[in-house]
Amino acid sequence: MIKKGTGFLIFLMFTTLSNAQVRKVNRTKETLRHGEITFNDSTTIACNFFYNPLTEEGILFVKQDSITVPCGVTRVRSFSFFDDEGNGMRYFYCVPLTNYDGGNPLGKYFFESIYDNKTISVLGRLTVKQRSNYNPYYPGVRITDHYKKYLLDHRDGKLYELSRKKMLELISDKEEVMNYMYMKHYKLHEKDLDQYFALIDLYSRL
Repeated sequence: MIKKGTGFLIFLMFTTLSNAQVRKVNRTKETLRHGEITFNDSTTIACNFFYNPLTEEGILFVKQDSITVPCGVTRVRSFSFFDDEGNGMRYFYCVPLTNYDGGNPLGKYFFESIYDNKTISVLGRLTVKQRSNYNPYYPGVRITDHYKKYLLDHRDGKLYELSRKKMLELISDKEEVMNYMYMKHYKLHEKDLDQYFALIDLYSRL
């Protein structure tokens, strides 16, 4: 059931983000989207919003009437919208990253669903870094971005950076899948996402 209410958004305004987090946001105008946002308490609203990935975690700016409310990973469970350029729905989920060498969790981030499967899913996240520009003709700071891809193993809930090595570790217990990969001469480069999808699909059906 979709719940709408300006009062609910005003409450979020005071509970979602610190001033320090808001100051991290890149001021470039983002594309206004219309979609649905589901919060941690399972409340879902249909609304207009901007999604800005140029903070480390990602951030939403929800618009309702004359109010714009920042909503971050501490409040939002998932969101989705129709992408006119890609002519399809895009889904994003708040997923924790874990330090597998021990120590504290690395935090929660918004990840886009690239390929959903009950066993292994492929997720993506735009990472943005500010670097000093040492070119004397163009002083200042330059922004570089990279769309990193991950494998989410639903069996243990862990998230791994997408790689051939990790993919083989996750599917090596199924001989049929390994044989299929070698028969098809799959190289599993990062750009070969269709190969990952095919192997995951076969693996989940065995």
